[in-house]
Amino acid sequence: MKKMICLFLSLVVCFFVSACDKNNTNTKDTSLGSQEETQNIHGSYKLIVNGKEIASDIAFSINHEKQYAEIPLTEALSALGCQVEWVNEKRVEIRCNDTVYVLNPSAQTLVKSGDSFNMIAVAPGATHGLYCEILDREFIIDSDSVSYFLSLLGAQITIDYENDTVKIDWKT
Repeated sequence: MKKMICLFLSLVVCFFVSACDKNNTNTKDTSLGSQEETQNIHGSYKLIVNGKEIASDIAFSINHEKQYAEIPLTEALSALGCQVEWVNEKRVEIRCNDTVYVLNPSAQTLVKSGDSFNMIAVAPGATHGLYCEILDREFIIDSDSVSYFLSLLGAQITIDYENDTVKIDWKT
């Protein structure tokens, strides 16, 4: 009888742990469904990289309430002068400053070649979880989660919420 109770309790604990784990996967910020929040997201904005406006067929947005922008990462890195090559759906090679980085869009990882440290991480103090998605071979990620990586490259993101403008420039 004790074995049955222990087995039952173990199953219940496993069920709750599994349910909690499923609720914490923030592949896409699904909390964006509320009407109030949708009003804080603008369908288009200007993305300026190194002083040049980047035109894209994909609509991106700025979330005024949670204070982040969606960044088309591979387009922005190309505009910064990095070489970006989509090897396949699970591997994008980024060459910048004589260093190779590997982006796995489906696993939401960005690592220096030969390393295992994921440089995609929500910045401390951010008011949201990780937001990323893949659209037409473009990896879109929230500005907070990619700011560390861009900083390592020597670039910085500036968001002008009043004018719906995102700038990515090399630090001077």
